[in-house]
Amino acid sequence: MNEIPLSDGFFATAQRFVWHEGTRTAVLSDLHLGAEVTLSRQGIYLPDVSSGAIRAAWGRMVERGPKRVVIAGDLFDSPGVVEGAFPLVRELVGMVPRGGEVVVLRGNHDPEVEEMRAAVGELGIRVEAATVVGGYAVFHGDRWEDGVAAAAAGAIAGHQHPAVVVGNRLGSAKMICYAVARVEVGRRRLPLIVLPAFSPLPLGSNLLTERHWIIDVARPSAEEVRILGLVERRGETAQVLDFGMLSGLRV
Repeated sequence: MNEIPLSDGFFATAQRFVWHEGTRTAVLSDLHLGAEVTLSRQGIYLPDVSSGAIRAAWGRMVERGPKRVVIAGDLFDSPGVVEGAFPLVRELVGMVPRGGEVVVLRGNHDPEVEEMRAAVGELGIRVEAATVVGGYAVFHGDRWEDGVAAAAAGAIAGHQHPAVVVGNRLGSAKMICYAVARVEVGRRRLPLIVLPAFSPLPLGSNLLTERHWIIDVARPSAEEVRILGLVERRGETAQVLDFGMLSGLRV
């Protein structure tokens, strides 16, 4: 499987999840199940274009035999789509190898933690605000989780849907990516891994513009942000490629 080593035993994969070999844990984020329903309520009508892609990517993830799967928030696209998306959640959980644990962290699009527990608890899913994997604090990323991050060696978050726009005078395209940096938290500098959306629907926030950054920490300079881009072509296996520092992509 195409992957790129990050730090402390974590690997970025071409299937939009981070793998920690020491604990055999997959960390992914932002499935946004039911997004098409949310859009339809806003007058934007789409067929279900995300479920098949999510199901296929999830299938490749579980082929690794994870002992633990951590979804770092936004399992659902809104509290109002939970019931309709429940059959797909049941299907995905059923694909996890026997004995594997599924942990869902609440995102800003999800119902409150207690509501989530009531909705998906019967599937054996554990719902939390944050957790720890391989010494790294994992949370959604719409806010910094001080409690779990205080003693952590690093952090992993979703929420931002990172992307960059690359191209030349003849044309450009938006590339979904991982963003890896060191951020200032109090008096500490921590490695931060920002996950791409696991759903194919979010277009991504272009990190090359000044108005987009990641969670509520001081923005590192472009020379300190490493971009691992996801290259996907129809009919071909996706790849994750190291594009170097964000500063090198500025046009």
